Amino acid sequence: MHNSCQYPHAGKIEHSWVAFEWAHDCGLAHLTEVLTAGLVDGRLLNTLNKEDIRKHLKITKKTDQMSFLSAVELLRMHEFNRQVR
Repeated sequence: MHNSCQYPHAGKIEHSWVAFEWAHDCGLAHLTEVLTAGLVDGRLLNTLNKEDIRKHLKITKKTDQMSFLSAVELLRMHEFNRQVR
């Protein structure tokens, strides 16, 4: 689990950005509805693991899980700065 204090910018990322921009940029636009319904924001993204996305977000396709987790890791690498693309 990653600490939100480690990534203070994570708290500035709204769920609408995650669902409509981030998901699209990551090739996961088909998950927009799931992310919107789950109100997944930057803080929540930072805490999710494979089991969480399978169990709570119902993302069961392995390629989607790996893409999702890789995209979250990329956000971490950029300290949740959403201006970096």
